[in-house]
Amino acid sequence: AGQAAQAAQVDDCIDATEQPAAPAHLPEACEEQGPNALSGAAAAAEEAEAQERLLRPHAGTPERRPSLGSLLRRAFAALVVLPDPQEEEEEAHGPELQLTRTHSGAECAICLATLGSCVETPCGHAFHAACLEHYFATSRQPGQRPRCPYCRSSVHAPLPVEARAVSSLPLEPVAAPRRGGRCHFDRQYRFLDLGDFGRAGMLYLLSSNEDRKTASSAVMWVVEARVPCTIHLNYRSARHVAEGRQEAWLRAKGFAPNGALRSAVSSGVPNGPYSGPVYSKVLSEPGSVELMGSATWEGTYFVFIDCS
Repeated sequence: AGQAAQAAQVDDCIDATEQPAAPAHLPEACEEQGPNALSGAAAAAEEAEAQERLLRPHAGTPERRPSLGSLLRRAFAALVVLPDPQEEEEEAHGPELQLTRTHSGAECAICLATLGSCVETPCGHAFHAACLEHYFATSRQPGQRPRCPYCRSSVHAPLPVEARAVSSLPLEPVAAPRRGGRCHFDRQYRFLDLGDFGRAGMLYLLSSNEDRKTASSAVMWVVEARVPCTIHLNYRSARHVAEGRQEAWLRAKGFAPNGALRSAVSSGVPNGPYSGPVYSKVLSEPGSVELMGSATWEGTYFVFIDCS
């Protein structure tokens, strides 16, 4: 009976993650401006940098012609990929943000501090660019475009982190999932525990597990960071690191073991639940990072990106 109750509790948690995400509640008022609670010159500098990132045209990475093998893997993944009905309804590029200056006394609807120079959504709502960028990063759901936090209208805005898979399989930065959330686009594996990765400001690369066979000598994923951040690679087990010959490329790319972080725990076959070592790399400025192949049939490593 106890086991049945525990199973029902896990099922309830998993079922809850399948429901559409409710609109996020706006934070309580704060005396300082922005998600980092800065003031004065520091707040102004952060706002200027955020405006540049949100309003700068994003050329993206040139699309590579996929191989026949990539096309076949992509077709297979499409059979089991997460449903994406909303994406089909939207145009390739949603309405964009624009720079504006509000009248005296107007407040940001996110942090409730005075606005001044700020960004305006196509639906006519004004926010600090730093607040809006933080909101987009922490509220985005798989397959969905950023939305106005006030009225939920679609907005075209770049994320602080972009990613692509060399295989052309789906790979997307999203807000860190909750307990019971999916690990991959193309598998039903779930996170049983997020460890130390469930905190605010953390992004997760929702990946395709079919990339797991990529050799450790070949690039599997490319991460483009538009802001300083820390990239964490969470392996499924210590055996994954050893048998996948991961140590050499991790050292070469500047990743170091991080025993201070508690691993996430995921379901999976045949040896789940899985948990393993964490390797981290700090990016002190924007840049590109190549992540090499996982090289194991059990599954890819998990990628968490701390933008807080």
